[in-house]
Amino acid sequence: MAGKWTAYAALGSFLLYLLGYLTLRFQLSTYGVATNMDVFDEKYLFAGCRFLVYLLLAALPSILIILLVLVAIGYLPYKLVPRSFKDRISRWTSSWSSGPLHLPLLGVVFAVALIQLVLCRCFLFGNLLLREQLPDDWSSSVLLTSDVNLALYFSGLVLGTLLTGAILLYVSHHGTATTAVVSRFWMAFWCSCLR
Repeated sequence: MAGKWTAYAALGSFLLYLLGYLTLRFQLSTYGVATNMDVFDEKYLFAGCRFLVYLLLAALPSILIILLVLVAIGYLPYKLVPRSFKDRISRWTSSWSSGPLHLPLLGVVFAVALIQLVLCRCFLFGNLLLREQLPDDWSSSVLLTSDVNLALYFSGLVLGTLLTGAILLYVSHHGTATTAVVSRFWMAFWCSCLR
């Protein structure tokens, strides 16, 4: 790593620049302002840094708190369930997940549901300066009420993306698909759904 620090710095700068460009582009399209943006501008780097800091300082701690609460809620029933039932559930889960297409299909269904039901709702907020009223949707009540709801929504988006990525990594490393052709098909389909 010491010998390739310039390559890592260039890649990190490019990613920050790209995140900043996409963030500002989405904000301007939300306001309905013309999006003729210069290709090279330092404001993209600052916007990318601001997005990354928000992601690390606001979303990830919220995700950890939500996960800890869910684990704490599920811990007591898990301890009260008989051992035979736990073993039966464990065997069923391992046999189901070892099926050749079960986990890739679950990942695709989860990714498409997340995109269609949650992520696309942000695109309703376009050209807001030219609209007479805000969109009448459940996302308006979440995104426009308070900073807490907005932070929880963003944390849920990040958690859903991380969960989808974890399923993708698990499937790609454990090779649950039966053939290389089927595996490539599901990976291509999954990656196209994530776009």
